[in-house]
Amino acid sequence: MRSFTLKKSSETMLKKDLIKSDLPTEQLAVLEALPMPAALFSATAELICANQIFKHRFQSDLQDIVLNHVSVMQQKTKATSSEFDLRCLENDSIEPFMYSENERHYWFTLKPKFQQSGDLEHVLLCCADITNLKQFELSLLKHNQQLEQQVYFDYLTGIKNRRGFDLDLSQWQKSFAVEQADEICLMMLDLDNFKQINDIYGHAFGDEVLRKSAQLLRMQISQHADAQIYRMGGEEFAMILPRTAISTACSIAQQCCEQIYTSSMSYTDKALQLSISCGVALWDGTESFFETLARADQALYQAKKGSKNCTCFNDGQNVALFEETTFKKPSDCGKNT
Repeated sequence: MRSFTLKKSSETMLKKDLIKSDLPTEQLAVLEALPMPAALFSATAELICANQIFKHRFQSDLQDIVLNHVSVMQQKTKATSSEFDLRCLENDSIEPFMYSENERHYWFTLKPKFQQSGDLEHVLLCCADITNLKQFELSLLKHNQQLEQQVYFDYLTGIKNRRGFDLDLSQWQKSFAVEQADEICLMMLDLDNFKQINDIYGHAFGDEVLRKSAQLLRMQISQHADAQIYRMGGEEFAMILPRTAISTACSIAQQCCEQIYTSSMSYTDKALQLSISCGVALWDGTESFFETLARADQALYQAKKGSKNCTCFNDGQNVALFEETTFKKPSDCGKNT
């Protein structure tokens, strides 16, 4: 857009031209009296006249913006056959649209004036400054995001909490019902013997272990699209793994076991041997996701009941220990991995 500056001499010439073009001087007075930026544009979107507020607010001439909307108006007049219809078009101001310049925000409204022939004579542009409203809107949006963070995210680990889990699970249930997808795995994970860590080293250190463990678990699913991790409460976590085969989900769970176990060495001043147990279940399309979650919880219970630091899965019939080479029988669950 080209820069728009009106000098005093050119303003005088402009007013003379307006009088010559039979524009009533009353309209000029009304334009100047409006308590908002306002300007008059020709049918070709050339600026005819603007009040002082308009001149001080805008550096751009706005011709391209006005021209786009003028073209829409002219299209409407082609389908109009009577003067009554033209007057109706004039009374129906175009839907306001937003424009921003110099860190200020405006609602623009265009009011057309048609000749009896149906040709567009000129367009009045009125501008309402909504900067304060926009700033309030942004402030409200930020506040809502903060509230969402508090409601759906765990303050300690930064990952989603049980509320976030329930909401996401319900949304996936609806989505998969429409898509008729057939693979989504749910995983339950629980840090082993965590109470002992709190009892021996204190809750502050236990919180540090929870934060670092959550980060490690999140890294294990960072390359899997749509996968999410949640802190369900205490030392218990959950994962949603959409479009993931159960063998892949179990492999991820086993990687989680290995990473948590290895992380023990990062606490050089503590005699730690961290581990985590995992339970995995695949949704088969015949049950609700919360029923699948219950099966994953059963698998987790079996892993905790056994040697811990392992992954068990529930296929809907049995609970079995997972190993990278093959699936084991249910009776094998609980052996060292």
